[in-house]
Amino acid sequence: MKYSPITLELLRSKNACSKQVALFKRYFGDKPVPLNKRIFTKFVSKFDLDWAADHLLDSTDSVEYDTVVLGAALAEYDKVCDACYAKLEKLTNLAYAKYNKINDTIHAECKNVKETALTRTKFNKVRNTAYAEYTKVKATAWLEYDKVSAAALAEYRNVKVLTFLKLYTAK
Repeated sequence: MKYSPITLELLRSKNACSKQVALFKRYFGDKPVPLNKRIFTKFVSKFDLDWAADHLLDSTDSVEYDTVVLGAALAEYDKVCDACYAKLEKLTNLAYAKYNKINDTIHAECKNVKETALTRTKFNKVRNTAYAEYTKVKATAWLEYDKVSAAALAEYRNVKVLTFLKLYTAK
């Protein structure tokens, strides 16, 4: 293996922040971290692999990590999330425009009808139904965005793990 095992002593010698040192100690104690995908995937959200790449890899490997992870993988994550957000905006804007059209129609009709408690109740029911439809579309769009962005984030984290492990465990 090209690099020494990742240990508490190594992190301290590279001036890792106290939070990362404490987390490492909590999960691994004084033992080296097992360098495998299962362990890294489990802890990728807790530990700062970008810091590790900058401080534990040599400059050549660090540049390769940055190129893959902070370049291509992050660009793909952003592309997926941006496309999904654009779809969300389009759907919610259309639903809101439909709600506004109904609301404008109600206001126009109110001018032509003598207002009574009965007509006000009828108009409010139509407006509330239209607003409920808008909020349903908006909530559904956000759920889809959350689902897509979570999958994209999981893939991004997977690339981080695989790239770091590949570089750190190379012969």
